[in-house]
Amino acid sequence: MEEISLKNAHNKITLTLLLGLCTLLLGACGQNTTNTTSSNTKTTDNSSNAKKHSTAKSFYSKNSSTQSSSVWNDTKDDKLASFMVTWGQTMKQSYTQCTPDRNTTYTGLHYPNDFSDNKTAFSNHKLSAGWSPDGSNKYKVNVVAIYEDTNGGSTIGGRIYLFTIQDHTPIVYYTEQNQGTPDGLVHFEPTQNTDLSNEFKNIVNSKKTATPKSATTKSSNKSGSSDTNDQKFVFPSRMQGTWYAYTDEDKIQTVSFDGNLWKSMGKTDKAFEASKHPSEITYDANDTSKDNWVVATFMESNDGIFKGDENPSRIVNIRGWYQGSGDGTYYYNTTQTVDGKKIEVLTEAGGAMIATTAHYYKSPALAKEYASNDYYADHHGDD
Repeated sequence: MEEISLKNAHNKITLTLLLGLCTLLLGACGQNTTNTTSSNTKTTDNSSNAKKHSTAKSFYSKNSSTQSSSVWNDTKDDKLASFMVTWGQTMKQSYTQCTPDRNTTYTGLHYPNDFSDNKTAFSNHKLSAGWSPDGSNKYKVNVVAIYEDTNGGSTIGGRIYLFTIQDHTPIVYYTEQNQGTPDGLVHFEPTQNTDLSNEFKNIVNSKKTATPKSATTKSSNKSGSSDTNDQKFVFPSRMQGTWYAYTDEDKIQTVSFDGNLWKSMGKTDKAFEASKHPSEITYDANDTSKDNWVVATFMESNDGIFKGDENPSRIVNIRGWYQGSGDGTYYYNTTQTVDGKKIEVLTEAGGAMIATTAHYYKSPALAKEYASNDYYADHHGDD
């Protein structure tokens, strides 16, 4: 009986140990399941947060891109300037670009400054208009460019063109109004010239894209100028037109820019772009087929050259197509304040120091009046 009792006791202990072990195993399994579930929940939450973050980042990037892009910019402005030169020639008219520093003069109208008077009507509706150099929606009619043909100063036969963005749509308006109206407004109408309106729409809707160097069109001319393009270099809109300088010999000399044409010292040259700095380009000196071609480039930076209030343009460097040495000729525009008046100045310079050689103005009278003037950016070789 005692042996049986001991055996039963042993069996009970064994059973108890087995039950305890099972309990531990079940507890561990339950804990592992909970941890796995918790881990899966955490992974799902992290994935959800990452997705939200990615979506927010994508939205921010998209909006940043939208904010940084503009309807109108310098590249588009230069394209329009080039077109207005050729279109004006086709129409047997001569157009001058007008800006806040050089207002229109046709029949006493001074745009864009006169927009502040709020006396403009478009298609017989009085609407607010204003200067908007990036095309942003500031007014009912946002003016990005202005051109006028004064017909030699006559009060008849001239006109003003406004290149505008209205309700996010490119529209070219014009006026030939040369006298007052009963409502006291200057009336503009949409141009009926489809060439002009279509070209403006094309320019507005064009996107500036960088051309990879490897995709650059190479010159097929045997001059060996494989580093130059046959892509025309259109001079900036501020440079376009004829400029006058008063020389030490009391004579007037001129320089003019017409699209990609550079006219100086009785010679007309055609300007083309380069894929690298002109000083790095090699040529075949035996080929003279492009003696009237030049390579034109923008300097990369104006840093340290100008004061903040001179409103400088980018500096253009011009070198002969076959020029092997030397620094070429430089041109740049500034707006100078002289005796309280703002005047537009075109400066010609040369050499490694970009030493000033001449100042040009928009009329012979201005050239003579300001012949002795020097400006902040001037260098004379030994400065």
